[in-house]
Order: sequence, then C-alpha cells, then structure tokens
Amino acid sequence: AVVKDTAAGQRLVGYVSGEDLDERRIKATLRERLPEYMVPSHVVTLERLPQLPNGKLDRNALPELAVGQTDYEAPATDCEQRLAALWQALLQQDRIGRQDHFFELGGHSLLATQLVSRLRHEWAVDFPLRAVFEAPRLADMATWLDDLETGPTPAAMPALGLSDAPQSFAQQRLWFLDQLEPGATAYNLPAVLRLTGALDESALQQALNGLAERHETLRTRLVAPPEGETIPRQVIDPATSVLIERVDLTKSGDVEAAFRAHALDFMARPFRLGGQPLWRVGLVWMGEQEWHLLICMHHAISDGGSVPVLMRDFVALYRAACGEPASSLPVLPIQYADFSVWQRDWLAGGEGARQLDYWRTRLGDAQPVLELPTDRPRPARQGFRGARHHFQLGRLLGDRLRELATRHDATPFMVLLAAYNVLLHRLSGQEDLRVGVPVAGRNRRETEDLVGFFVNTQVLRCELDAVQSFDEVLATVRQAAIETQANQDLPFEQLVEVLQPERSLSHNPLFQVAFDYQHRDHGGLGDLPGLAVDVLELNDGSTQFDMALNLIEEADGRLSGNWNYATDLFDADTIERIQARFERLLGQILMAPEQAVGDIDLLDEADRSQLVDWNATEVDYGQPEPVHRLFERQAAAHPDREALVCGDRRLGYAEFDQ
Repeated sequence: AVVKDTAAGQRLVGYVSGEDLDERRIKATLRERLPEYMVPSHVVTLERLPQLPNGKLDRNALPELAVGQTDYEAPATDCEQRLAALWQALLQQDRIGRQDHFFELGGHSLLATQLVSRLRHEWAVDFPLRAVFEAPRLADMATWLDDLETGPTPAAMPALGLSDAPQSFAQQRLWFLDQLEPGATAYNLPAVLRLTGALDESALQQALNGLAERHETLRTRLVAPPEGETIPRQVIDPATSVLIERVDLTKSGDVEAAFRAHALDFMARPFRLGGQPLWRVGLVWMGEQEWHLLICMHHAISDGGSVPVLMRDFVALYRAACGEPASSLPVLPIQYADFSVWQRDWLAGGEGARQLDYWRTRLGDAQPVLELPTDRPRPARQGFRGARHHFQLGRLLGDRLRELATRHDATPFMVLLAAYNVLLHRLSGQEDLRVGVPVAGRNRRETEDLVGFFVNTQVLRCELDAVQSFDEVLATVRQAAIETQANQDLPFEQLVEVLQPERSLSHNPLFQVAFDYQHRDHGGLGDLPGLAVDVLELNDGSTQFDMALNLIEEADGRLSGNWNYATDLFDADTIERIQARFERLLGQILMAPEQAVGDIDLLDEADRSQLVDWNATEVDYGQPEPVHRLFERQAAAHPDREALVCGDRRLGYAEFDQ
C-alpha cells in the first residue's frame, strides 16, 4: 500500500496483481486482520506489479488513482442519468458512475440538503434527507427515487419587489439585542483580503456598486415597527455608490502594527441598525502594489454561507469592470425581503408547530448548564471577551476521519461532533450534553445565491456514558444530525421562548458551547485579473459562547481550525491542553473506535508527571512520641504559660505537670 496524492486529498491505496480480484472482498478480508487505519481506502488490481531491474517494486511506476472513478459503470437508467447530472452540478465532477458514493466524492450535509431541495422542487418528489445517508451510492439512490410517486411541484417563493418588509426571525433577534445593548459589536463580521499587484481602483468601485445593486441586503436598514404593530421592519434603500474608506499607511514606521490597529478599530465600530447600510468597506495602501481590502458586515445581513456568494459575485463584477471576459451572473429569483415574508407565512401555516413539537420532545423539560473545569468562576454577566487558539490537524488525519465516516455512512462533521461530545463528557463528567451547531438555512433553491442572514442555530443533544464505544456514540450523533436537518427551520429564538430555560446573564440559553464544520475554498479569488489575493485572519477579541470548536476543511482536504473561548473563563494554556487532549482522543478513536470512551487515555507524559508531583504528599514527621511526653516537653520549655482554666482557678504548665 502507498499513500497517494489525489484530487480528494491523500489516500492510502493498495495495489495487487492477480486474476478475479474484487476490491470489496479484498478490503473486507483486510479489515478482519488489520486495524482500520491500515486498510487502504482504495485497491487497484493490476495484471503485474511494476518492478525495478533488481526485482523490487517500482513505486514510481504505480498508476495514479482517480478517486471515485474506480470500476466505473456508466449510469444505466433514465433516472440514474438524470441523477448523475444533478450530482455533477452539485459536486463539480466531470463524470459520475452508478457505483459512486455521494460523500466520497466530496458531498457533505449542506450539499445533501441542496440535493434534497432540488429533487423536491425540480423532480416534484418527497425525497427525505435520511435517504441520502441510507442510499449514498448513485444506483441505490436512483432505485429509491424510482419507488417514489411524483407529486405536485412545490410553489416557488414569490418575488414581491418590496422596499419595506417585516424582518426575518433571525434579524428580529439581533434587532432586539441591539435595543437592549446599543452599540454592541459582538455581531460584526470581519473580513480582510490582501491584494498584491495592479489594482484597478475604478473597477473595484464598480464591482462594489454592482454588489450593492444586486443584493438588496447590502442597502438594508432595520427599523422599529410602525405604531400599532409589533414586528420590526427592514427598509431597502435605492442603490447608490458604495463608500470606500481609504487610508495610506505607506509612511508608517511599522506598517503591519499600524494596519492591525486600524483594522481592529474599523471592525469594532458599531453599526446604527436603523440609520445606515449594515456593511462598510475600507481600502488600506500598505506599500508598492499591496493593498488590504477591509469588509465589515453586520450579522443581520450576512452569514458564513454568504461569503462564497459574495466573493463569486465580486470576482465576476470586477472582471467585467476590467473588460475581462467573465461568466454572467445568474438572475436572482428573489431577494432576502421576499424570503422573510415567505418564512413567516410558511411557519405560520403549520410547519412551525410541527417542528416545535419535535424539538420539545427532543430536548425535554430540563436544560442543564454545561460546567467545564474553568480557570475562573463564571462571572455574573457575560463579557463576550474572547481569544482564539489556532491549530492544524493535517490532510492525512482528515483522510482517515473521512474513511471512518464513510464506513458508518456518516460525514466528517458527524464524526468530529461525536468526538467533541466525548471530549466534553470526559472534561465535565456530564452525560446529557447540548452543543449549539449552526445550520446554513439555505434548503430552498431560491436562497442559494443570496447574501443574507439565513443561518439558524440547532441544539444537538447527546446522551452518553463512559461504557459506550465511540461507534455507538457516532451512531447516536448521526441519527440526531439527520433528524435535526429535517427540522432545521424553526428559529432558535422561538425555541428559547417556548422551552423557557432558566435565563441568566452569565451564560447562553440552551447551550454554552458550540461546534462548526465548514468547507472553505477561496480558489475563485485567483481569477482577479492582475492581482494575487490572500485571505487574512483577524482576531477581533470577541466570543459569544464559553467555548466553540471551529473546524475547516480546506479545498485540498487538510483540516485546520480554532478554539474560540471566553477569556473570562479560560487561560490560553488551558485551551492548548484541551486541544492536545482532543488530538489524542482523535488518534485513539481512529485506532480503536470500538473502545469504550471512558477507557480512552487523554493524558500525556507531562500530565502524568504533574499527577506524580501533586500526589507526592508524604512528609517525614520523625519518630512519634506519646502525648504525655509532648506535654512534659512543653512544660519544661514554658513552665509559666497558662495551661488550664477552670472557673476562677488557673494553672501554669509546671504546676499542672505535678
């Protein structure tokens, strides 16, 4: 077996020679004799293994593997062919075979949701999300679809052409928070791009103007409800030129330090929700042919799913402004205000009550607070002061996690969420855990190309104990994740209102820790003519939770991430130790997922040495003496000191010793 670089990341590939060899049977036999991490993810059968003149294996002559294209079988039926075309568009693959696996080709929870949405609205079939996980191969999924009856095509979201509309539920929550604490910046979303090369500032201005004209959220204000009404409104202003705040730092003594100070101030300025557009743009001249583009957006008009949409549209508009050939942007079927109206009508029509019943049953009546071992007591009021600890997990570990996920018909998100729950269980000793997980909220085709606040927060409950194996924990998390995806539309704020957990200013309601798993690909930014573009990290020093684990799968399969933690509770070295324990946990899970989670060893040599030091409590007190001898010694040393008081009578040590 050889580790090979493939388009889907590093893979352990086995090569065998012989006749009538079947990849699936070979892998099944290997699993009976080897640990899972040593079983190749793919096996290539050859007529003869290539050899060097000395008879040894010629590794360089082994053929490359196209992941997902082994034993290719063309789609056979009409349903398989139509489904393959849909997969190609979603997974960005040139060819799909009938034995190809949706998740092995790069599918994940968001793409699975989009697949279900397109099947429901373009094929008019009620295809459940769980079917993507239960039948992830093309042929099996097509068989499932063939058994479904075609129904009426769901009605499209209407485009209403509004300039004034009710706020979405998510916007309304942030608007109310702003009324309680005006000027708070916890929901400012920062972004920094380094531009190197020949920047066309006129084209930049045209591209930004085009973005604001295309996406109405970029010219939306949030205002109070009219007199006699209760729902606050969003107002869409006419398109105007976008202001670019320009700063020249080329003459600064320390350009990088000056930029960081300027960027933090730029991102920390509060928005007036009702009096200005909820985004701003800055351009900082750093040196010859180097600029930093600053973009700060309020969460009420954007989210993580909006970033790739915004970048794709910006690249297309900038290229067009430079006179470069660019693919035309698709016409937007609706705007965010249209979604806000549709969302309220749809949930009021019975869907909201159905999903609320699910969540009430799922979460129960008791809402426990997670008590992690912190460095300081929880303050009476959250300060939202935070920091980040960044880390890299590497591509090989990511590949092994994906292989484990595939064996359980799960996703890397599910595997890592299950591991996170095990870590929280081991750190806290609690068996009923609640983790906040953002969900994209773009499960309608009309919303996929919009910039807006669609993301919702789900509370994923995990009940586990120390005797369960990781395989069992993963099965529980997998089932919960699939169920919650089918009930992802109920706004988090409505769930809080109905469940009515004990409210406290010291912690978040329903959950205190969060988990996020994102796929990141900034490749489209490389298409800016004359410019090299890099995305820069900017830690704004804030957090919304006690602790959040944010994991990112890069385009090449590498895993990286960060811990965003409350500095009121944790020190930096504590989070570093938590990260070290998490990596040890992942390594042991991959080695033996059948092991009881309570038996996983999270201690390293430094931890064991510390335990030895803490338990070195032995003290040599010398040869013990009887009490009367100790009294005699005291009497000899201090004969006149008062030794006994009884009523009015007082005796010294010498007198009492007689």
